[in-house]
Amino acid sequence: MALAWLILFLGSWVRLLTISGLNFHRGATILVLAPLAFVAIHRFLPGTLRTPERSSVRWTMAAITALLSLLFVRLTLLHFWDPASFPPTIMLVFMGLGIAMFASDDCPNDRGPGPWLWVALWMLLSGRDPVLGLLGAGLAPLVFHWGKVPTKGTTQETGNGKTLWVFPFLLGLFLPRPWWDWGLQPDSVLPLAAFGLGGGIASIKLFKEWHRQVPAWILICVLAVVGLLYSPSWGMIWGGLMGILAACAWGPLPKPLPVGAIAGYWILGLLLSFTLQANAWLPGLSHLIWLGN
Repeated sequence: MALAWLILFLGSWVRLLTISGLNFHRGATILVLAPLAFVAIHRFLPGTLRTPERSSVRWTMAAITALLSLLFVRLTLLHFWDPASFPPTIMLVFMGLGIAMFASDDCPNDRGPGPWLWVALWMLLSGRDPVLGLLGAGLAPLVFHWGKVPTKGTTQETGNGKTLWVFPFLLGLFLPRPWWDWGLQPDSVLPLAAFGLGGGIASIKLFKEWHRQVPAWILICVLAVVGLLYSPSWGMIWGGLMGILAACAWGPLPKPLPVGAIAGYWILGLLLSFTLQANAWLPGLSHLIWLGN
């Protein structure tokens, strides 16, 4: 569920905010920042936002989250979402809370190509309207929370944590570049749909064995180089390569997955990416990085 929370919910949330803008002197706008609080809780109070072990309660929470996402999309589809409007913004906050509670789960259906292909599907559909990415995030708990409920009470992290910050940061820095280049045009989502497809291919068991032998730092370096080489003319190939590299780097991350830290660096990368694209606050720097190709 972490992948849907990161890419579909938090990614689409930041994208919509860049489209709608923020004015904290109007209506419900301050509520829009609630997902940052969820990220902070995951980071500093790990284990607080978790789903109950009882299956019936989990199903109920998943259904409520899906319903809220449907209501949010019903109010905003094919309309510009106004963050100052209370009804859709409140639904977004509670939907985000529901997804955040499932984000730290590691159920059997969260492994393999399924989550990556889910991202590919909803990124493709979001070419119709960016809010559909949020719908995909809201429906994810109904699809992927099946299986044995993760055992609570353990916070011991295993795996390689050396790339914990650099991987999500670089992903946030480079992956949304098609959004900034193409705006609301359907072409803006094709590289991200290819990203999910590439991640799904790399997550097939047949391919997992060989990329486990590749050191994490090599994957990160190649990811950075490919990210820098983005061009709209080969956006889908670029997105597929980014997905393959991201899926390879995803496996060695510490378990249980520290979703708070990963989400924080992902959002930081997204914000810096938009800043560079808009050439805001850092005059001239974007010309050295984004416009070099």
